[in-house]
Amino acid sequence: MPDPINFEYNKLHDSVHKTIGLSKIEVEIINTKAFQRLRNVKQLSLVHYVFPGADYSRFSHCIGTCHLAGKLFDAINKNPQERDDRSKQKIRLAGLLHDIGHYPFSHSMEDAIKHYINTSPQAKSGLIKKGETPTEMSFSAQGYLDHENIGSKILDNDSQIKEILCRNGFTPIEISNLFIKKGESPPPTIKNLISSDLDADRLDYLIRDAHYMGLPYGSTDLDYILRQMKYDEGKSGEKRPCIDSKALRTVDHFLLCRYFDYSQVIFQKTVTGMEEVLKRALAYLLAKNKIKYSESDIIDLISSGEWNEYDDIYIMGIIRNCHKDATTPPEEKLFMKSILDRIPPKEIAKLEYIDQTGQRDIDCFNASISDLKSIGQKISGNFSINQKHIFVWDNGGLRLTKMGRMTEVSKAGDIDKADLNQRIRIHNRMTKDSLPIMERDDSLMSILADKALYSMRLFILDPTLTESKIKEIRDFVFSELPYRDWK
Repeated sequence: MPDPINFEYNKLHDSVHKTIGLSKIEVEIINTKAFQRLRNVKQLSLVHYVFPGADYSRFSHCIGTCHLAGKLFDAINKNPQERDDRSKQKIRLAGLLHDIGHYPFSHSMEDAIKHYINTSPQAKSGLIKKGETPTEMSFSAQGYLDHENIGSKILDNDSQIKEILCRNGFTPIEISNLFIKKGESPPPTIKNLISSDLDADRLDYLIRDAHYMGLPYGSTDLDYILRQMKYDEGKSGEKRPCIDSKALRTVDHFLLCRYFDYSQVIFQKTVTGMEEVLKRALAYLLAKNKIKYSESDIIDLISSGEWNEYDDIYIMGIIRNCHKDATTPPEEKLFMKSILDRIPPKEIAKLEYIDQTGQRDIDCFNASISDLKSIGQKISGNFSINQKHIFVWDNGGLRLTKMGRMTEVSKAGDIDKADLNQRIRIHNRMTKDSLPIMERDDSLMSILADKALYSMRLFILDPTLTESKIKEIRDFVFSELPYRDWK
């Protein structure tokens, strides 16, 4: 039997989880340059422009996720006679390293790169394969890597981290397979703790958001959820992690917390406006080859150690230098000045509603976005505003759960089994089996899982806009678009 692992080898104090114990290998990884880089990558990008307390980093979030991954593992493995320290260590390492590949400014920069690749002339010359969308594009040698795939590349190519893992008996791929979407899938009993509707990642960031922003939306009864976790006695013979039916309301509340956190914070109008401005500033830097993003570039950065300086501060320095550069076009400088001086764009119109998640509903949403973009072009001509400074934001449709209430048998072959495994399951005391929460008639998710929040906004970035001109533009928008719900 392997020697037990001391998960209290070292301790640190976290403002959210209080005292966190760490094993020796975790301490070694935290002290690597690649992990220390996360101190300078904000978890919530520009949210702190509106909520000043929301300036915490990926560094603290990853340590919190490591801690919660271990607690979740202990919660479903309650039998001390079946102690498996290696599996627990593996899941804690995946939690610790799951965000190590985030770009500067987190999802904002990742989205900017996806959009740039999808719309640039390079996309038409083979950078993206025909028929692919930005979220489905191949990871070719010239293509784009999302943060999870970059994390996998770091584990493979960063000499410090790779050496620590291998010396302690772990291969990079067995850790990255726990947090990467593509590739070989570990058993759901393990992977679900890092990637599911109820995982260590979501639990930490919701609680952490609530703590740092002083808002109640992420307040979750974590201790009660942990006490009610167990394995079912599945008819298939495969034990699956689930929640006792006593905690059904608590889990409903957790899923609603995520919905309110996004709708009230991430989708707040000034936050979304500033994020869109940032993406446009980044698009200019990408076009001028001032930011590296291809797979080969990223691997070179990791191997050379330059990746460790590729953080928010580094990108903000490039933005500042380009703003001072006399060759930067004035229309691009306005985006940079907006970021540097916190000058948000003006929200002109907003459409927000809750509807079903079928293809027809998504098509209607996309049609409304197209209508709004067309109005933006008319505004440019009618009110002499630079077209570049008029833009539309949309949330893509926010669902409460990754899967809907029922999966049609005819479509079952088209659905990734890993996605099916990510659903929260509720234990049935009679059958000893478990059901996905959205298939429990006594759960709010049985009604809400097939619905999504659809939201879009029209912004204008023009510091010379007066209140009277904004009113004129809004009146024009409302006269052009026949929707009752424009706000």
